[in-house]
Amino acid sequence: MKTAVLVSGQMRSLDQCIGSIQKHVLSKIGDYDLIAHVADDEDAWKVELLEPRKCVVIDQPTLDEKNYIHRTGRGVIGVQQVLRMFWAMEESYKLLEKAQTERGAPYDWVIRLRPDTLFFSDIEDLATCDPTACYLPTFCNYWGYQDRFAFGGPAVMKTYHDKLALIDDYIAQGGIYHPESMLKWMLDRVHTPVRRTEIMFDTLRKNGQRIRAVWETTYGDPIPAWKQALAGAA
Repeated sequence: MKTAVLVSGQMRSLDQCIGSIQKHVLSKIGDYDLIAHVADDEDAWKVELLEPRKCVVIDQPTLDEKNYIHRTGRGVIGVQQVLRMFWAMEESYKLLEKAQTERGAPYDWVIRLRPDTLFFSDIEDLATCDPTACYLPTFCNYWGYQDRFAFGGPAVMKTYHDKLALIDDYIAQGGIYHPESMLKWMLDRVHTPVRRTEIMFDTLRKNGQRIRAVWETTYGDPIPAWKQALAGAA
């Protein structure tokens, strides 16, 4: 079994997160290729900590924001930031496809991994998972699907990564310019099966600020079994 791990965008706090990434993800998945598409900024050098098989370091473009500002909501802090995230993710998947051609075989699994992720628990045993489903975290779904970590088979994860060209269709159907909401629409439109990973992590900013795992049923967060058990014992 061979896994591709895709990392994209700014490397931010990777130097602070690398130990947890190696312990809870990379050391648990067996044979893997790490593929990175990296923003050329002051943190770009940190990608070397991941020892990527393929890596592109490049200036991020300024993308056409059209009239998306009029459809923003739910805490979106910038149109350009989301566009660049989608662009870098799409470019990382193109690198994966080149790697598949070179090795002469598709990957069995693809993992979307942000470099600013501080893990506290292990990824599931991929041998027990279904590659036709997209595995997403249970927390911080924000009315859509949490977009900081995911895994699935190559076909599923191509859908996950190739969102840029679909934004106009989504907006035309009344969608809010909001990454979690867009991800849900783009997976649901092709009836992608969604399952939940119970992996736990914080998002760690360069300044030390953490975005903690929060479950809120009004956000569409499924409460994991272990958390329900704790609540019942209280």
